[in-house]
Amino acid sequence: MTATLTSISHYHTPARGQQSARVLGYIADHPRCTRQEISVGTGLPINCICGRVRELLDCAAIEECGKKECSVTHNNVSVLRVVPLQRELFAA
Repeated sequence: MTATLTSISHYHTPARGQQSARVLGYIADHPRCTRQEISVGTGLPINCICGRVRELLDCAAIEECGKKECSVTHNNVSVLRVVPLQRELFAA
């Protein structure tokens, strides 16, 4: 099996959807969090977090809403929150 086929099959695994749900749930519970804070809070590696955040940004479920000093890296980085309309739906 080629690397391309392996990557494509992994892209469609249920685990990916579960990771997105964990990331979205963490952001909903911790508005203005950073990617590194999500990684620490969920126990998922940063490379998984960045991919899931990108997907959630692309589908407008979350948005970047400014910058702050990250409690993990102490760098000034972008923070995330659930888009207000999505937050109402997520709470229901």
